[in-house]
Amino acid sequence: MAYIGYLIGYCVVMLIFGLIFSRYIKNINDFYVGGQRISWWIIGATISASMFGATSLMVSCGYARLVGLSSIWLLGIPTVACALGYTFIFSRKIRRLTEVISIPDFVEKRYDEKTRALFMVIILLALIAFCTSQILALGKVLNWFTDTPLLVGMVIALVVVGIYSTVGGYFGVVATDVVQTILLFIGLIIFTVGSVHWAGDWSKVGEVSEKVPQFTSLFSAAFSPLAGIGWVVALGFPLFTAQDIWQRFISAKDENNAFYGGLFSAAIFVPLYILPIVGGMAGAVWIATKTGVPADPERFMAWTAREMFGGFTGGLIFLGIAAAIMSTLDTALVSGASNVTRDILQRYVKKDAPKEKILTWSRYATIVMAVVAFLIASLFASILSALFLTGNIMVCGLLVPTFCAFYWRRATSTGAFLSGLIGIIFVILDFVLRKAGAPPPWPGEPVSVLIGLGISIVVMVIASLASKHAPSENMDLG
Repeated sequence: MAYIGYLIGYCVVMLIFGLIFSRYIKNINDFYVGGQRISWWIIGATISASMFGATSLMVSCGYARLVGLSSIWLLGIPTVACALGYTFIFSRKIRRLTEVISIPDFVEKRYDEKTRALFMVIILLALIAFCTSQILALGKVLNWFTDTPLLVGMVIALVVVGIYSTVGGYFGVVATDVVQTILLFIGLIIFTVGSVHWAGDWSKVGEVSEKVPQFTSLFSAAFSPLAGIGWVVALGFPLFTAQDIWQRFISAKDENNAFYGGLFSAAIFVPLYILPIVGGMAGAVWIATKTGVPADPERFMAWTAREMFGGFTGGLIFLGIAAAIMSTLDTALVSGASNVTRDILQRYVKKDAPKEKILTWSRYATIVMAVVAFLIASLFASILSALFLTGNIMVCGLLVPTFCAFYWRRATSTGAFLSGLIGIIFVILDFVLRKAGAPPPWPGEPVSVLIGLGISIVVMVIASLASKHAPSENMDLG
């Protein structure tokens, strides 16, 4: 029951933050990008909080216990490498864009309205899948810590995050992200220090290699070089087309704040991924002496916090895990709401809607996003599977046309549309076949994303070269 009390207190604080910052929401620009007056250190903190979710924390730690250092390819290396990539490749260019709040805004300016509509659908699918992974994660965490039924835990996640995201908008999300980043670090440090302490001499971690070959190696049978590349593409490349990261860069005071905010996020990611890896590897030493250890690697960190720490200390780790999930979920909800409002309601329902009406739509859209993600969560048993689907959607459907929009002037709207369309068809076909129990003839995750990306690239190049480049596609990107 103590964990329930911690969660209630935490949720009350988050709701208060949402209410406090709701008074700064004067218009739609405030709701989505904070009036474009956010400093670099806040941008860095909120990017890291929004990207470092349940999978990053629990999966990294759990797989580190099972296979060792090579598990860093699952999320650590992809995230840090691509955080540096999006900072140097996109941050200044994104902030330089005018009259742009969402990726579809940019796509229409660079390509055409048809491609914008396709991107809108793809981004919504990706954000719903992403929200699904986090709702499922928080439901599981509540179940593991408090024995709350999974469905009830998912409802709690839906209600709490939905309320403060809906009320506070971008300002509320940014404020809560900073608080949640601090909580996340506290929880991670406590967990890692405790795990290393129980392991005793760190040299004993190397001895685990006798039972688990290559435990301290960068590559292993579980994470070969090809698999490492696959995970970088599947879980790192989506950062380049993440609506919430674009939103952060657009919200910056200026180009420099966008750039240094991106660098700061990469710097924060380094300890965020090293800590759970170290804690998980140390856990492989002491866990062998314990009984009742869950087989599910995603559950290892929660089990440790509850059974090995307990009390107030276990509560801090619990709140750190919950913070990682909620900070990711709230960002995805607000980003999805921006697409629903601007790209569907404002464009096709009522173009001349007053600002007050648009703001109301935005809040309702946040709720709808949460409900749809909650309903889809029942299709997944694994948090990682839901996140992998998100990555597939973004890489195969969005990455190539977006990158070419900035760096290949010969790219055409026809090439962008077909590349995105065929890429997303591949992802949906792969997902449906595997769910139906009829695996397709190509390899599964993470190699399948490489195949989808390759198809998207080929289609983009051939279709662009075969179609006429219109003058309207010569957008000045600086």
